[in-house]
Parts: sequence; structure tokens; C-alpha cells
Amino acid sequence: MGAQMSPLLAELERRAIAYPSDLKSLLEECQTSYLAARKSLLTPRLATEIKGLDPANSELIELVRVIRLVVFHDELM
Repeated sequence: MGAQMSPLLAELERRAIAYPSDLKSLLEECQTSYLAARKSLLTPRLATEIKGLDPANSELIELVRVIRLVVFHDELM
């Protein structure tokens, strides 16, 4: 879904800069919908993975580090 949405959102962002009064609210709505969809897809999977980790092991720390990198990278794109 992200790969399909990314070019569309990029084009909408480009157009929103050119026509802010017409497209700003639409862009914000699309971004909100995209992030909500992403959250609904990621949350159950992450919860399952985290529950399966041993808190005494470094797996949990590594998982949080990787998630942070992925989320921040995707949010900046």
C-alpha cells in the first residue's frame, strides 16, 4: 500500500504547494488517512512480536531501535 500511495501523495504535496487554498485540506486528509491505515496494519503485528520477546535479552532493545529507524525514515519520505 505504501509503495502505491507514496507517488500519489508526493504529487498531491507538489500540487498543494502550487495551489494551497485548493488542496491543503485534501492533502492533510490523505496524510491522516494514510497514517491511520499504517497504524492499523502495524500495531497488531508489532504487539505480537513484542509479546514474544524475552525482556531479559537484548532482542527488545534491538526491535525498538529498528522500529524507530523505519518509522522515522518513512515519515521523512
